[in-house]
Amino acid sequence: MTTVNHLTQTHHIRGRLAAAGDWIKLHASRWRARRRVRDLLELDDRLLDDMGVTRDEVRWASYLPLSVDAVRELNRQSSLRRGGAARAASPARRRETP
Repeated sequence: MTTVNHLTQTHHIRGRLAAAGDWIKLHASRWRARRRVRDLLELDDRLLDDMGVTRDEVRWASYLPLSVDAVRELNRQSSLRRGGAARAASPARRRETP
């Protein structure tokens, strides 16, 4: 084996190991975040409401696959729900009675 081939193979192996390490770190981080999301289920509904989420949204986010960032999706889902309610209650959309 030539030195160039050996260096190329070593570089290729290191790249694959780095990619595998990144994948493991990402999924470990998401797993820890998922545990934190599931911990929210221990709170009462009033506290969840104060945080801007519902128990159903938390439950939904806690069962997403690890390939999905549950915290980001929970925030997105909650924002969509609150944004829809805010638009419906905004003065521009509300009819004033004379």
